[in-house]
Amino acid sequence: MEGIISQPEIRVHYIKGNNIVDIFIKIKSDQSMESSRVLATNIKSKLEVTPQIHQVRVFLDLNS
Repeated sequence: MEGIISQPEIRVHYIKGNNIVDIFIKIKSDQSMESSRVLATNIKSKLEVTPQIHQVRVFLDLNS
């Protein structure tokens, strides 16, 4: 994906019967906030349609 520095780190938590997916992404420093927001929204929406995933949280590291 464009604008990402390295492979995303993914953590899956199983809490009270729910699968929660945390995704940590390092973003290029020259990427705009709008394109970073669009990237996070796209990733989240693609994963949330999976019935086994109950919640997706995307964390952007903009300090890279």
